[in-house]
Amino acid sequence: MKHFSWFIVGISLLAILTILFFDFTFRKVDITFNGILYINNDELIDYQEEQEIRFVGKYRDSMFFGKYFRGLIYQNGFALPNQVKKVDENGESMTITNESINIVFDKCNKGEVKIRYYHEYNDRPEIHYVGDLYINDDFTSIVFDIKSLYTGTGYSWYSSGDTVICAPVDSKDEAKQLFNEVISTYENCIENTDK
Repeated sequence: MKHFSWFIVGISLLAILTILFFDFTFRKVDITFNGILYINNDELIDYQEEQEIRFVGKYRDSMFFGKYFRGLIYQNGFALPNQVKKVDENGESMTITNESINIVFDKCNKGEVKIRYYHEYNDRPEIHYVGDLYINDDFTSIVFDIKSLYTGTGYSWYSSGDTVICAPVDSKDEAKQLFNEVISTYENCIENTDK
């Protein structure tokens, strides 16, 4: 009878370790979304622009550890900069390289996008809060609520209110519909989590 109990304990432990291993494992992603950037205010009510958003990196959807993305985000072919300065061995010259962006999503599929950016005149990076990224459960649609938008020409930024990228969509009407669905789902999730 003792051997049988140890056998059950061993099998249970192996099953738990297997579940944890697969639950914690990242999968490689290279996802491209075609969508629409629009500004949702009265002055620019008709403004819309086609956008291509690409995620290249690793993604984890874990029942125990949550959702997490680590990698590069490209907007219309330009990687959002997340810079690191490296000094050579002599300590004389520095190079700036682009590093992966880390996004931790909450239980309701919202993650903050933050990056480090160096100006020529400063040895310390500025932390830019780019905006909030909302994903659906299987990472097949996104809403990117932008606070600072990288223009791709040098490293200039502009801030704008109510700028949103929704994908995959083909028109501003579809983008607004996806935005409303995602935000409604997020708000319902927050309400249910708070109860």
